[in-house]
Amino acid sequence: MSVTVESGDRRLAAVLFVDVAGYTSLAAKREDEALRLVDLFQSITRDVVGRYNGRLVKFLGDGALVVFSSTDRAARTALKIVSDFEEQSQRIDIPARAHAGLHLGEIVTTADGDAYGDGVNFASRLQTVANPGQVVASEYVWLQLRRRDDFELESLGDRELKDIGEAIAVYGVTLAEGVSLEDAQSTVQTAATMPAAEATRPRAPRWLTWRGGLAAAAAVLGLVLVTWIVDRRGEEPGTGDTRVATASVAQIDRSIAVLPFANMSADQENEYFSDGITDDILTAISKIEDLRVISRTSTMQYKNTEKDVIQIGEELDVATILEGSVRRQGDRVRITAQLVNAETDEHMWAETYDRNLTDIFEIQSEIAGEIATALQTTLTRAEAEAIAAGRTGDLTAYDLYLKGRDYLWSSLETMTGATQGIDTAVDLFNQALAIDPEYAGAYAGLGQAYVFRSFFAEAAWADSARVASEKAIELDPNLADGHYALGFALWKAGDYEGAIVQAHRALELNPNYARATEGLAHSLYQLGRLDEAVVAAKRAVALEPTNGEFYEFVGMIYIDLVDYDEAERWFRRRLTIEPDNGSSHAFIGYLHLLRGDEVKAAEEIELGRSLEPLSMHVMGNQMRLDLERGNYEQARPLIETFVVGLAPEFQPLTYLGFVHLKLGNDDEAQELLREAERVARAQIEAVGQTPQHVYMYLIQSLAIQGRVDEAVDVLEGAYSEGFRMYQPLRTDLTFEPLFGNERFEAIMTRMEADIARMRERLQRESP
Repeated sequence: MSVTVESGDRRLAAVLFVDVAGYTSLAAKREDEALRLVDLFQSITRDVVGRYNGRLVKFLGDGALVVFSSTDRAARTALKIVSDFEEQSQRIDIPARAHAGLHLGEIVTTADGDAYGDGVNFASRLQTVANPGQVVASEYVWLQLRRRDDFELESLGDRELKDIGEAIAVYGVTLAEGVSLEDAQSTVQTAATMPAAEATRPRAPRWLTWRGGLAAAAAVLGLVLVTWIVDRRGEEPGTGDTRVATASVAQIDRSIAVLPFANMSADQENEYFSDGITDDILTAISKIEDLRVISRTSTMQYKNTEKDVIQIGEELDVATILEGSVRRQGDRVRITAQLVNAETDEHMWAETYDRNLTDIFEIQSEIAGEIATALQTTLTRAEAEAIAAGRTGDLTAYDLYLKGRDYLWSSLETMTGATQGIDTAVDLFNQALAIDPEYAGAYAGLGQAYVFRSFFAEAAWADSARVASEKAIELDPNLADGHYALGFALWKAGDYEGAIVQAHRALELNPNYARATEGLAHSLYQLGRLDEAVVAAKRAVALEPTNGEFYEFVGMIYIDLVDYDEAERWFRRRLTIEPDNGSSHAFIGYLHLLRGDEVKAAEEIELGRSLEPLSMHVMGNQMRLDLERGNYEQARPLIETFVVGLAPEFQPLTYLGFVHLKLGNDDEAQELLREAERVARAQIEAVGQTPQHVYMYLIQSLAIQGRVDEAVDVLEGAYSEGFRMYQPLRTDLTFEPLFGNERFEAIMTRMEADIARMRERLQRESP
């Protein structure tokens, strides 16, 4: 019997189908006992479903169909029904067992409260592979429950289900050791209850027809009222199992985190492939301007995590989470993805793609389109073109590119064997280009690898980075990675204006590009555009909320803006995510010092030293405190450690020279100060636009030597190029020889006014 539903409420739901194992055989032999078991089964089911806040759709004789808004409650209900039925059937001397199937899928609710649809059919088919007393679940449910401490999920392999047309992954669900259903029940009592059926429905056929394999349609989400309106039938199996909705709400939070997709391939060496697919899906979604998409750096830490979706959502400050799995087998790939409300843990959209590997890029584009629709925005033509940028038509080249990218970012994120990892990435990108010389993405990867390599070796690597990046852009001007790589190379060469142009272009193509946003902030800072730098740096924090260095950078800019309260707020924000960070404690101590409270300054800096004694910022702020107190003898070994540890950094040379001068070691002091001057001038000549701190060190070395006019000459030129480091020039005692100089004070007055205007713009434009 087939069922046609012309209209009804369509939604995504956790579907439970449970029945009495072996009931047909028992009914044929002992009808009276069979009827008593049905009465017992229905009584237990009504009671348990009510306690776990599900909606009992109907009984089908010895079976029951129940729907939930949560897979967690569906799993608990299934386990409780199976457990109670076995126990109570023994009490009435008719030992029997139930078995259940759980699935997350589309259901259609009719006007009279009945439910049909692919989700119902799938759950009913799934239940047939469960042994008596067993609860089995689909991969969608596994994705939801795998991080829950209360459950154990065992892979039962791939199983053929009737009318599905392909093998699907099946999992056995049990409670974790030491967890009881009675204890677990208390965790769901306050959950929202599914609308109850008006009454027990007449008996319907036990096996409902599977309609169209895994076919369905594109998803549109409503966070409040969801009405399913599209039913796409007749597609070939394996083209996707999509859930569709429209929303009645006008405004929703369009923030999303893409968690690392689980590697379900038999070969665990395919981990790089599943990580690469995750990255590409994240990148594709990032190019949708209306969304806020959390960066890879912040989401990769949740790989194999036991934290649940709600906790992750709180930590990343997002409303939705996309998670899934990747299974690669030969020339086939299966990608399962589902979108979850991070506040309620309820499902919003889900889809399975079972395709040829050659369709991998189309899958990524389709997922981006589905997410855009689900979060009530539109994927523009320009965004679609940006998503498709930089691809290759050769899967071997793509595979090498994914491996190269994995080596590059893994080595940089852990700093374990960084140079070796970068060199391996370079080799893999070059192998990809040997296969496809027109592969823009591989050129962009090569450009990024080269510029990172330049930090560990000669600057010539940065020149190679520029060449590779420009080639990527030449091949595909819409490739954000190419513009980011070129901007990074230009920044390394001191071309901050050029870096800003490339960062802006990268962000036009990928508005959620965290690394490009960070690069933009640093380039703006170097040009003295502090208010713009703060805005970009805060945007970087929003995209990468677990990166403590971003918070600290915002705080450091606010110090230069002479807004000490706001600076402290950002240092303390870092401490909320990194309580053991000594650097931020030291900066808070420095702020107390600037306010004139040496006692509090010493307390915070000492706390910083106890946490990170070799931190550059901890040592630097301890040095400032010692100098302010006149503890020159105590400061000297600290500064010497600083110099050795940071060679060839030269700022400590100026302070070491200053200390020797105060201790009466004039010859040694002058030698150190001349060396600091030489290093600063050499760096100014070597780069295009001089970094702010290099100007400051040169001015500092000249001031300490008493060469006031020369120092002010440098300051005038620096000011014309955007130098705005007002705060250290006004407060650091090493600059005291300049205080009162007429030209110096005039420049400082102009700089103070500039900074005041920037503060006012920030305050005026802040929401």
